[in-house]
Amino acid sequence: MNVDTRTTNTLTRHARAQGERVAAELTVHGRTLKHVTLNLNRIGGIARVALVLDTQ
Repeated sequence: MNVDTRTTNTLTRHARAQGERVAAELTVHGRTLKHVTLNLNRIGGIARVALVLDTQ
């Protein structure tokens, strides 16, 4: 396989993996937020904290 094809495959694989991870995160967080009975401001704060913790 030539270098261009391998580079394209690597970039495609990386982008696909990120997309699948985001989809999984949204599924998990969506299920969690369905069961939360807080006002919308508190849910937004919790979501922001979760995003910060997820990036560390």
